[in-house]
Amino acid sequence: MYSHLANLEEAFSSFDEAICLVGPTGAVMRVSPLAREIFAGPMFAERHGTIWHADPPMRAMLLQSVAMTCQTGVRQSMTIPAETGVTVTVDMVVGGPSLRVAGERCVLMRMQRRNSGDTQPDPDHLAAVFRITPAEARVLAALVTGQTAAAYAASAGVSVNTVRKQIAMLMAKMQCNRQSELVRKAILGQG
Repeated sequence: MYSHLANLEEAFSSFDEAICLVGPTGAVMRVSPLAREIFAGPMFAERHGTIWHADPPMRAMLLQSVAMTCQTGVRQSMTIPAETGVTVTVDMVVGGPSLRVAGERCVLMRMQRRNSGDTQPDPDHLAAVFRITPAEARVLAALVTGQTAAAYAASAGVSVNTVRKQIAMLMAKMQCNRQSELVRKAILGQG
């Protein structure tokens, strides 16, 4: 058992990537040095031996993706906000038999950190991060760039009422009470 753990430690240390091995409930088994750097951020971390995110719905989605990967064996990928202007894209696959810990099937997570800087928001990326429709993502991207509902409606050739309904749906889906909260979440989530 000890030699198996030593081999895992050596393998994880030799990767020049941010990878970690987690159990089906999100328990962190092994972490590469670069993954430790990602987990040092304020929003996405390892807390009490489990992967954690500061936003409870995002944390639930992350843990659900880990469990789903473990159960189905189907690769999962998601992008999550890690700190202001930084996102982490997480790819999850079931680890092979040699990566089982105490006979338990584990998920190998590969993480890529991306700085958003001052880039324009990408509606496709916003749709993936927040699991919203493409139309809602375009409205959200417009809000991030400072457009009003009326200005976006005019530029997109849709009614202002349609845009306002989309904003209301975004606020419900993203659990926000104000448009400023939507914009803040979108800025944190873009990458």
